[in-house]
Amino acid sequence: MCNKKSKLLQIHLSDVTNKQNEIIYKRYRNRTNRFINKAKNNFTKKEIYDNFKNPKKMWEIVNRLTGRIIKAVDDILLKSFRIKAKNLADKFSQDFEKNVSDIVISCNEPLLDENSYINTAKVSLRINKINDIIVEKLIKKINDKKSLGYDKIRAKDIKYISFKITPVIKHLINQCISTSTYPDQLKIGLVRPIHKKGCFTNTNHYRPITILSCVDKIIEKYFGQKINEFLSNNGIIHEKQFGFQRKKSTTQLLSLFTEEVNNHLNNKRHVLAIMIDFSKAFDTLNHETLYKKMQQNGIQGPTLDWFKNYHTNRYNTVSIAGEHSDLKQSLRGTAQGSVIGPTEYLIYVNDMCKLFQRASVYQFADDTCLIVGCHDLEVAQCTMQKEFDLLCKWAHDVGLSINYEKTKLMHIHSSYLKSSITPTIVAHEHNCMHLQQTPCDCKPLEIVKQHTYLGLVIDDKFNWGPHVDHVCNRLRAILAKIKILKQKIPYNTLRLLYLSMADSIINYGITSYGYTYKTYLKRIYNIQTRLLKTIVPLKIKYEHRNNYENLFQYCKVMSVYDKVKLAIVCDNQNKIQSLNLKKRYGSLRTLPKTPTFNIPNCNNEYGRRIWTYSLPHILNSLPKTLINNVRDANPKQVRSLLKRYYIYDRYKKEGDVRADNSHPE
Repeated sequence: MCNKKSKLLQIHLSDVTNKQNEIIYKRYRNRTNRFINKAKNNFTKKEIYDNFKNPKKMWEIVNRLTGRIIKAVDDILLKSFRIKAKNLADKFSQDFEKNVSDIVISCNEPLLDENSYINTAKVSLRINKINDIIVEKLIKKINDKKSLGYDKIRAKDIKYISFKITPVIKHLINQCISTSTYPDQLKIGLVRPIHKKGCFTNTNHYRPITILSCVDKIIEKYFGQKINEFLSNNGIIHEKQFGFQRKKSTTQLLSLFTEEVNNHLNNKRHVLAIMIDFSKAFDTLNHETLYKKMQQNGIQGPTLDWFKNYHTNRYNTVSIAGEHSDLKQSLRGTAQGSVIGPTEYLIYVNDMCKLFQRASVYQFADDTCLIVGCHDLEVAQCTMQKEFDLLCKWAHDVGLSINYEKTKLMHIHSSYLKSSITPTIVAHEHNCMHLQQTPCDCKPLEIVKQHTYLGLVIDDKFNWGPHVDHVCNRLRAILAKIKILKQKIPYNTLRLLYLSMADSIINYGITSYGYTYKTYLKRIYNIQTRLLKTIVPLKIKYEHRNNYENLFQYCKVMSVYDKVKLAIVCDNQNKIQSLNLKKRYGSLRTLPKTPTFNIPNCNNEYGRRIWTYSLPHILNSLPKTLINNVRDANPKQVRSLLKRYYIYDRYKKEGDVRADNSHPE
């Protein structure tokens, strides 16, 4: 088509006075442009659909469509430091090693008795040899788009010759199992400095991400699967650890955290929370301590010997713009980017949760939070000080360092609950804990009014106002992008963008911040409406100008109010059977058609945010047919039923709540 368009243009330019040739050219040009735009839209739509659940890739697509160019990592590094790539790689290598050595605790005198909190597992792990079928599955799961390791072997090449290389990898893995060794050629990691935040010219603001060989990842994935299955089946990892485990997530942790704090506030207690920050936790693990904890958790014998050999004679080199630093031996820590590294960290910190008697602990990998609730603030402060001292002593014994400058203290309380003192928690240094001097010169933790924990902005009144502002700011940024893209892509593609980007921001942590006041949620609702007004065609927008609420039904999306109800019911579906029906007295004719669940009394606004109050309150507003379906359905069906109801069926009669194939799942 483009060649024909070019020929028609040449014919038109050869005789400009011929109007018929001009009309023929313009018609074909417009037809070609429409075809090209349609092809572009189909490509964009497919690309968005394929990366629907990948926020990072979605932002790359949006930035490309809006003309924003994201610079490569090497370009940013060379522009920031303005030195040669080889010298810069050596500088990062030296600084990474120095930063870890400065943090490492050199004291070997323990402060706690391990027998008081460590329970040795009564089971032991045995890894069986692998077969060809499992190797083929592991090869298929390799990500083709990952960067090359030190050996320059591409994942695409391994997949392409998988029928030939499968027996070789099977033999290699079985040799690792039988001899409890690991090939030295696979122990070299390629380290890439990734900027976290802050000044670009400060090496402390970069995270070392290790890129390993594709063959190494296949071997590690098999060992990692067997270890994770063993830990999960025997319940070895503590229930308050939510990181790097199947069927566990940050949202589950935040829901339990919110529930406990609301319970304390409903009972008119003061809540003290410490958000703990470990300095370079993954990079400072002591290998001898790791082997000891593995043995305590059931990883013994040949499997433990394999881990010891895996960490022996490992080397790293920093790579920038194709230049490599000198090889440096890795004596501590686990590689950030390895498959078994997260599992090793979970084993390393697994016994921390068993320390505390009067404080609750929540862990997501190295993000740790301690909570103490009490009617008397002085008692809560004394209890928290004792529990925090235990944590500091445990960290000293296992070789982890707490960053006291980034560790924050929050006093969460109702605005009606006054106190005459300001809580103070002292962060004792290691020398002070050894000498047990009273009083000491150690500094107290900084007390803050709000703090970001796992992506949620928590305030001292626990009303979620700052987090709602944070969500609104992110939605406004997406709104600005969509306004630019509206002229380039059609409605269906814009709707996919909305669901992938805006909807995911609203959904994250909604079971926690969704309990806030309706006036706060109204801010999110207003921006939702603006987003829908932007993505729908002008004709649809004009038709619903008197009631923009109908746009939610047209676009088949849920408002933030309905999302809160959906999340509460889905998260607490297994608790519906434990709810009590409210007893009614009188004639049968006066009984309501829907089952009325008993709603317990609460002391204040925080009591209305607990599931024992919110769940029956929501169920009482649902039709009887829907409640019965929700009770008997599996979690996936429950979500589908409630979505259908909140988008369509609540506008119908109660008896019309039924499956409809025209509705989206």
